[in-house]
Amino acid sequence: MQSNYSKIWLIVLLLLSLSASVLAAEPDPIVIVVTGTLLPSEISATSALVEVIEVEPDEEIETVWELLDEIPGVQLNQSRPFPGGVSTVSIWGSHSAHVLVLVDGVALNSSQSGTYDLSLIPLEAVERIEIQKGSSSSLYGTSAIGGVINIITKKGYDSRSSVKLKIGSWGQREVILTSQGELASDMYYALNLGYRSGDGYQEHSAYTSGDLYSSWTRDLDPYSSIALSVLAIDNECQTPAVGGYSEGVQKNNRLRLQSRYMREDDDGSYLEAALWRDAEEIDYQGDFSSKDRTNTIGYNLIRSWVMNHATLSVATDGRFDEVNSTYLDSVKRLSNYGLTAEVMAPIGVGWEALAVGRVDYHSQFGAHFSPRVGLVKSAFGGLVKLNVGSAFKAPTANDLYVSYVGNPDLKPERGWSAEAQYLSESRAGSQWGISGFYRKVDDLIAWVPVDPNDLGGLWQPKNFAEVEVVGAEVSVSQRIRSDLTAQAYATILSATGYDEEEFTPAPLEYGLTLLYQPSPKLTGTLKLAGAGKRYNGLAAYTTVDLGVHYQFRPDVRVHASLTNLFDEEYQLVASYPMPGRQFKAGITCAF
Repeated sequence: MQSNYSKIWLIVLLLLSLSASVLAAEPDPIVIVVTGTLLPSEISATSALVEVIEVEPDEEIETVWELLDEIPGVQLNQSRPFPGGVSTVSIWGSHSAHVLVLVDGVALNSSQSGTYDLSLIPLEAVERIEIQKGSSSSLYGTSAIGGVINIITKKGYDSRSSVKLKIGSWGQREVILTSQGELASDMYYALNLGYRSGDGYQEHSAYTSGDLYSSWTRDLDPYSSIALSVLAIDNECQTPAVGGYSEGVQKNNRLRLQSRYMREDDDGSYLEAALWRDAEEIDYQGDFSSKDRTNTIGYNLIRSWVMNHATLSVATDGRFDEVNSTYLDSVKRLSNYGLTAEVMAPIGVGWEALAVGRVDYHSQFGAHFSPRVGLVKSAFGGLVKLNVGSAFKAPTANDLYVSYVGNPDLKPERGWSAEAQYLSESRAGSQWGISGFYRKVDDLIAWVPVDPNDLGGLWQPKNFAEVEVVGAEVSVSQRIRSDLTAQAYATILSATGYDEEEFTPAPLEYGLTLLYQPSPKLTGTLKLAGAGKRYNGLAAYTTVDLGVHYQFRPDVRVHASLTNLFDEEYQLVASYPMPGRQFKAGITCAF
């Protein structure tokens, strides 16, 4: 372990020394974020620790969870790396159920399991992803203890159409059609159709998956617009024999309908209203066959006013969930409604302050208040951010009601967190930052074996008295030459109070990416990523991936990748070995 630490810090210190020699040639570009605050704001003006990933048209990464794997502090929890293989994420050592996943600001997390499988989101439908690290219960309520991932979908403002064909190891095949543009004056569309299939890298792990994303946007006037979107997923995958369980087959169907109205006036005042409907069906055939049905309806309403140098925002949201499952003795109905107030105002010399308070009312657990305060200031040649806030999460339907093992006596999880960050960047090609974080959760809910010596037996949720996570993170991005860019990061954390069987993050995670572009037509990437030994005993690992794409013609691009170059044996989830060396190649044609 000590040698791992030494290697990572040598990489980080080298890049820090390189970045320190680069002076800012021009002001930073303005980046507007909609996560971590009720009023869309410049990323440099909000105290929230938010990172933004822009999805480029020639992006070689195929899935949302692969893209998130490149973000410092975000850890994959993955059983199999294909649609339906269950891919969730943790942020800074949190549980995956503590990360709230949003699409255009509206929650995706299941009321039954508390998580969302990110392998089912087609990356081709995504414009950008905003990741907020740290607790955000004060804005989003339950499920935002560890952080928020907001997936912003394409609206069609840029005209573009393409078809992508790809093949790979273990019979992988993909066909993806995308089209977007202007339908009529002030009316835009975006359409994505995808089909994916493969034999799987394990015995009995074949899969097929189809997805549809479609949106329609109409600008009503220079200040307001309305949007309608549909996200449909139809997935079937085989499950291999694992942990004493036999082979099975799982089918997953999900339909999300969402409508939104937005208005932003000349003075910066803002109004947003959204209505949405979710329907999901999961059928599993195998040991303990089951059928799960969830139906959810919800709304979001935000109103912001700009007053002199301060802003005031208020919001209300609600969701009503109906859950029906083979393992529930009856249909369960859960609801949660929230009311939020937020004030942003300058204080002192150069400081911007944010104060947020939210009241949640849960149908099973009553009212809970979640406050947060934050500060941001340009100082020491960069940006300083400080945050302190509380956290809240209600038990899921599975936690409370699953036959034989559900625990109706569970208490909601409650706690608080603190984050600090210093970030320095310039358009000259240098960026580096350092963050520190602390999280404490009382009555944390985790599923653990009823018999610790029988991991293949019954598991049951229980509350832990108190858990704590404390850590630090360093990240560096440096343009070394005009054709070569390097990125590196390291995250170190320490956790206490967890049951080692269920706590999977690693005390050390690290990554290094080299992007080589000798000409506008040719781009190559090398990515190294790894982790130390996990708290639950999973071994340390380091993987190396290679990728290349070539713009053969303005409308034709070929691409290839080789992942896990050295055929590393590793696991992200116990009992689920990850794939060995894997090759993919494809072609994208624009029209």
